[in-house]
Amino acid sequence: KLFLAGHSWGLGYRHMSRFFSSGIYEHKALEGFEYYLRLDADSFLLEDVEEDLFRRMARKDKVYGYMVVTQEDASVVKGLWNATKTYMRDKGIEPRSLQRHLNTEGEWNNNMFYTNFEISRTDFWRGEEYQSYFRHLDETMGIYMH
Repeated sequence: KLFLAGHSWGLGYRHMSRFFSSGIYEHKALEGFEYYLRLDADSFLLEDVEEDLFRRMARKDKVYGYMVVTQEDASVVKGLWNATKTYMRDKGIEPRSLQRHLNTEGEWNNNMFYTNFEISRTDFWRGEEYQSYFRHLDETMGIYMH
């Protein structure tokens, strides 16, 4: 077990995190789907959903929808930003879209998307740009170590 941020994270939890970071998008159940919705078993909706969320995402040309951005405990993501910076440096990527998640020194401020509720286009996660980044994290044991 990995003990981080006052919690004991077993190997099963880390496998689940890895699956939701990449494997889910390749799962046969999602073949042919443009969008997917994730609602964890301990999550719930506070009121009826009056609109088709998938149609709304498509109509507004959105890629990712989420409930909240929160601060991640630094001990849970130790090394993740360094691995990300290495990847961006090696690929010549400027973190333009990350600006609101960086502090004044240009370092990640530990913002994270709370993924207990998310809706997203599957092609983004299946695309080579994301898959290349995921492979980099996977090769550095990122899901298991950061």
